[in-house]
Amino acid sequence: MTPSPRAHLVLGAPGTGRSTRVVEEVLAHLEGGGDLSEVLVLAPSRLTASMLRERLEERWQRGATGMPVYSHQAFGFSVLSHHARLTGAEPPSLLTGADQDAVLADLLAGVAGDDAAFAAAGWPEEVRAAVGTQGFRDQVRDLFMRAVEHGVTAGELAALDDQQGECGTSGLWRAAAGLMREYEQVTALADHQAVDAAWVVAAAADLLVVDDALAQVVAEPLRLVLVDDAQELTAGTQALLDALAVRAPDARWVLVGDPDAAVQGFRGARPGAFVEWAGDPEPEVLGRSVRHGPVLRAVADRVTARIGATAVAHRRPAPAQEGDDGERAEALVLPSAHAELAQVATLLRREHVMGGVPWRRMAVLARGRGRTEQVRRALERAGVPVQVSGGGQPAGSQPVVSTVLDLVDAALDLARQGTDDPAAPVVDEARVTRWLTSPVGGLDSSSVRRLRRVLRAEAGTDSRATSGELLVAAVTDPAHPWERRGAETGALRRLATALQAGVAAAPRAAGGRGWAVGVDAETVLWAVWDGLGVSASWQRQALAGGVAGQRADRDLDAVLGLFAAAEQFVERHPGAGPEVFTERMRSSQVARDSLVLGREREAVQVLTPQAAAGREWEVVAVVGVQTGVWPDLRLRGSLVGSSRLVELVEGRTGGIAEELAAVRHDELRQFLVACTRATRRLVVTAVRDAEETPSPFLDLVDPLPEGVEQREFAPWSVPVDLRHQVAHARRELLHAAGAVPEADEPAGAGTARTDPGARAAWAAELAALVRAEVPHAHPEAWWALRQVSSAEAPWAPGTLPVVRPSSLGTWQDCGLKWFLTTHGGSTPPGRAQEIGTLLHDLLAEHPEAPLEELRAEAARRREELGSPEVWWSRREGERMAQWLRRYDVYRRECGRELVGTELALRVEAEGVRLTGRVDRLERHPGSGALHVADLKTGHVGSPKDLPDNAQLGAYQVAVEAGAFEAGDHSGGASLVQLDSGEKVGTIDRRQPALADGPVDHRARVAEAGVGMVQARHVATVGEACRHCPVRSSCPARPEGKEVA
Repeated sequence: MTPSPRAHLVLGAPGTGRSTRVVEEVLAHLEGGGDLSEVLVLAPSRLTASMLRERLEERWQRGATGMPVYSHQAFGFSVLSHHARLTGAEPPSLLTGADQDAVLADLLAGVAGDDAAFAAAGWPEEVRAAVGTQGFRDQVRDLFMRAVEHGVTAGELAALDDQQGECGTSGLWRAAAGLMREYEQVTALADHQAVDAAWVVAAAADLLVVDDALAQVVAEPLRLVLVDDAQELTAGTQALLDALAVRAPDARWVLVGDPDAAVQGFRGARPGAFVEWAGDPEPEVLGRSVRHGPVLRAVADRVTARIGATAVAHRRPAPAQEGDDGERAEALVLPSAHAELAQVATLLRREHVMGGVPWRRMAVLARGRGRTEQVRRALERAGVPVQVSGGGQPAGSQPVVSTVLDLVDAALDLARQGTDDPAAPVVDEARVTRWLTSPVGGLDSSSVRRLRRVLRAEAGTDSRATSGELLVAAVTDPAHPWERRGAETGALRRLATALQAGVAAAPRAAGGRGWAVGVDAETVLWAVWDGLGVSASWQRQALAGGVAGQRADRDLDAVLGLFAAAEQFVERHPGAGPEVFTERMRSSQVARDSLVLGREREAVQVLTPQAAAGREWEVVAVVGVQTGVWPDLRLRGSLVGSSRLVELVEGRTGGIAEELAAVRHDELRQFLVACTRATRRLVVTAVRDAEETPSPFLDLVDPLPEGVEQREFAPWSVPVDLRHQVAHARRELLHAAGAVPEADEPAGAGTARTDPGARAAWAAELAALVRAEVPHAHPEAWWALRQVSSAEAPWAPGTLPVVRPSSLGTWQDCGLKWFLTTHGGSTPPGRAQEIGTLLHDLLAEHPEAPLEELRAEAARRREELGSPEVWWSRREGERMAQWLRRYDVYRRECGRELVGTELALRVEAEGVRLTGRVDRLERHPGSGALHVADLKTGHVGSPKDLPDNAQLGAYQVAVEAGAFEAGDHSGGASLVQLDSGEKVGTIDRRQPALADGPVDHRARVAEAGVGMVQARHVATVGEACRHCPVRSSCPARPEGKEVA
């Protein structure tokens, strides 16, 4: 390194005003007569550069056209652009991380799936299983970046393979060097001027060294160079500073930073190197915090004390002179991840509602992209407005983008083969169902089932097509007649329009080879998106706000990002087909870079520590501080050895212990940055359960008292929303009025105490809620205060009771259950009930059909219900086949003749009217007596309980009362058990004839008739309670007891 003799070093802990010091330095230069063209300000990222630029523009408003503030990569790109203009070359273009990943994925795909190619590339056997993974590509990209930063060529990387040491993998760097050459060749062929983030800085440094004309334009006019957050400098950016320092001899240099606050260590940042680079024997130390009072400053001090020592004079600044009296630092442990995020949501809502803190003044920090997505979903469910900053999802993994890309692919496939081509279909039932249930379709599984029924009705009874085939036909047939309107058919119509528009936008070239001129990713993508027609409705939803509005806003942002990526792809790859773009978008697992910073909304920010650097909020929650997550002590790039490469090139020697120490310090630096973003309240949370344990970092935030070994679970906080506020006010009013005892007062302890003052206060609060029309605040809406609406029976006196044999058993088990389930309390039919109904209908319509015909028809009807190719559907098909086989055994060997199926019965007997249907009515050939058979696909109980079966007994009573024209003599009844048994004796579970059985079923029917028309129905506790659908309304169950 070449330390600049003009470098001035400014050290400051987080919150001491380092960036403010940079702003003041620029203003001092301008107010002293200097010019903006003489100033250069460097920041580590686009975000921090943008924030600095905004602060400077706010302070200096004297006709400035733009502040010279750049990120390291942006300045390097600017140098390359200047060079292109001076030499007349094509301007450079930046290769994003997603583009890099896509190229590497293409190159490694052939190696991962081909043993010969794997051996030819020289990869060691130890990495065979990893070569095709995203994690391996990430480490290879990191290796390439470290190599470029240190000026290591592919040939030099191969030569260093033998020097890896005992921790390395022999042959790995030689194979990586070959991949590096291929990567450079492919990117150069695709776009000669494309440069990636690491190479742009290295190339800029080299050009400044060798090109005098370039240096004269870029460097020599400089009189002031400021580097903010200098702890994030990498080897490459330090080389750029070296070149700039030599070429700008008259510039004054100011480096501002904190070696303890680096968050880009995983990208090669060298936290303490800038101190050595500056060479300032008397650095300026910012000695007072402007952000933190004593409490939060103490947290920062405990964390920094654990970090390796580099320039420690700045570590303990004095707290802010006017510390916030409400300053707090808390460490909370919760029993589950769900409870953790619910607690954070409640905390944020309480701060907003009770404390008046704007949503935008609060933030939640989490490690990694996946965790920020979990936080976003949990907060949105709790009604907290959210904006995710940094750590975004890869475009292809976002549901709306994935669906639009799939629609584009389907349109391209249809355009290739023609929609009338009978070749293998490119659009199948599963694909259409995915589209319908995606964000652009907007349907759920119930809506899709309704849509299938609509299509079946439109097709008519003559059609033999399944509902799945009708779905596909409706989407792919431009001439489909849309006879019905509704949300379901509207979604299908949108998909059909989008597909047809995509096909029209992708004509084939003459001869059918390739695409016609003008067909590219942008044109087809726009045609599909425009055909979907959801843009306007999503914009209205986004403007309306709420959870749905946030979702619409996020989906629109994702689509805009997709179009930006398509535009960039077309510019860089002219002539490439649209299918190349869709494949690249789907295969990349790296979030795409964006040159446009998203607008900051009135919402809680959810972000990673890296994205939070340089920013502050009044309230900050740091979540998921678990052992193994924070700190994450896995060695960086341990498989491909990027850290070993840096040690070799820089001449450093260190073992595993030194590497682990470096990782631990890096984790502490990130934790320090996360904890120092708060200006008033910091909350750090973790989970303790059977698999997770809290991190030791929690003790740095809120140390445990001496002698206490484990932190207690945080108490549950009442959610701050109107629903819970009403419930809380109602409970407190009843306590104050003495209507119910306090929670800690034992039941039966005596007369509940009254508190007139509290009673008046809580009554006033409820009155205010009533005036605001908050649901359930008015006492009229309190169920516990309502009287029984009527004590009379719901039937007029003298009404003939109606008894259904199928519900008689329910009435016997529990009168209340019978009453509630027959008056709307039953649960909607699920898949099992739908399959049972299908079987009953099939056997009623085709009772004597051959077994193979029954199986074929059952398969066709299951397709109509929707039967995807998944394990449970295959198991369902197997069970259906077993039911039909047992039914075939039963009908052949039961020894009775079939009279009819699905026969209605309606007859008066024993003072009641029996109504219902019988599955099968059969006749004993010898006696001529009738026999009712009820088909069962579920468990039917023990054979010894059959004489007592109320449903079969009621059927026999109906037979003897003349319910059927075929006769009035009952010879018994059966439960036909189709779910088990191999012989007819175990399938045909018989109840003896009424005259031969031990139970008087006539008396039972009469008793039920009397009981069913009474005004009161008694709850009976028993085995049936376990699966009762009305437990929550039953006073005999804890969940159904009356509440205040």
